[in-house]
Amino acid sequence: MPIFNPVFAATLRTRLRQAVDDYVARGRRFAGLDDATLDQRFLLSHKAWCRYPHHRGMAGEINAIAGEYLARGRNAPFRPLLDHLAIILPGWSSLASVRQLQKDSKSTHHRHRLVLI
Repeated sequence: MPIFNPVFAATLRTRLRQAVDDYVARGRRFAGLDDATLDQRFLLSHKAWCRYPHHRGMAGEINAIAGEYLARGRNAPFRPLLDHLAIILPGWSSLASVRQLQKDSKSTHHRHRLVLI
């Protein structure tokens, strides 16, 4: 079982708020997209990042999309990306990881599970 660190949790919440504030201050690049189009853009961007993880342009796109999900209070659709992420992030292909991801996506307390690069 993971150890909960309240200081780290508070720091993470602060950084997520700052990331959303920064995204909003830059004009919310993806605000005009409907939810379905945002989901599609999210999936395409992450698949491209999985192919080229060191491409600097992909990080900016992913961060902007993550900011939009956080600003909307929506969960990102990670499930279709599990096979792609398993290549980049070891352990994501395990059944336990899939079950945890399903549990997290149903919980409003885990809304901010997006990784900001």
